[in-house]
Amino acid sequence: GELQLTVNFINDLKQGEMKGYYESGELQLTSNFIDNLLQGEAKTYYKSGELISTVNFVDDVEQ
Repeated sequence: GELQLTVNFINDLKQGEMKGYYESGELQLTSNFIDNLLQGEAKTYYKSGELISTVNFVDDVEQ
């Protein structure tokens, strides 16, 4: 199968950058985790690479 998601786990908690991909391989989303909580910008993209949205998170809560 094709790679669809990359994320690091440390002590069973998501840590660092997460990237999601369309089945065709293009980048679909990026976000950042600290201790399993969304932190900072989460971005989503069209298959063309054009940015759809940017949402800011603090402790897993959309700002």
